[in-house]
Amino acid sequence: MQMAQELLLLVASEENRGQTNQSIARYCLAYFDQVLTMSITQLAAACHVSAATITRFCHALGYDDFLHFKDECALDRQMRARSAYYCGNVFGNENFPMTGPGLEESCRTLGSDIHACLAGVDPARMRALADAIRTAQDVLLLGMEYSGLMMLYLQRELVKRGKITRVLLSTANLSDVKAGPGTLILMLSMNGCGLEVMTDAVARLAQQAGQFWLLTQAEDVAPKYPFVTQAVVAGAGQDFTFHRYAELALADMLLAYYGPLQKFDTNSLPPMREHGIL
Repeated sequence: MQMAQELLLLVASEENRGQTNQSIARYCLAYFDQVLTMSITQLAAACHVSAATITRFCHALGYDDFLHFKDECALDRQMRARSAYYCGNVFGNENFPMTGPGLEESCRTLGSDIHACLAGVDPARMRALADAIRTAQDVLLLGMEYSGLMMLYLQRELVKRGKITRVLLSTANLSDVKAGPGTLILMLSMNGCGLEVMTDAVARLAQQAGQFWLLTQAEDVAPKYPFVTQAVVAGAGQDFTFHRYAELALADMLLAYYGPLQKFDTNSLPPMREHGIL
């Protein structure tokens, strides 16, 4: 199951999801914490729909029922609260190096896989990526399946920090997408599968752009593709089962290096334009 907030954001941003589902998704995003304590009848009343409509909405997101939906939302909220960034932004504070005790404390409740993922990141490479994003004229984020949802999350957080970015998710058609010489392309492909599937289209974009960065778990991926100009490797050489929230922690680490929020409103929604979602 994908993370609840990203699923809600997809439904809220896709026109073909239907106005009713969009309205429910937007309410759940705007009042996420309150929804965790609501009954199905309370949520239905707040959204001006029937309880049966809420049940169908939950089914559309892939949940068994409303209780299952709330359980996943609660897990999402819990894991975000424990993630590296929301634990105090230790990675962005020069007084707390991202290695050793600082990293261990931030990842204490996230499990060994996430710790192995973040411990394998070269701080200089992550800092260089954050600086490159900050100075780029345009930023294009690429990802497939769950990695695509993480890039949607990253876009939303960068928008809050004043950086307008574009995001292309899943199997989006890249033939009409353009990237100028001042564009930085960042792709999240932990095992390289996404890059393999999209090689031709991504290579064309990389030729147009100024920089192509890759976030990956496999250190042997980047050398296979000449258009990858820079790479940040997470957990290089580690043999572990990658947990879905490890990608969240990795995105949070990048955000911490990028810098603090310019504005923060937990009820705000990012711009719903320029999403390449099929």
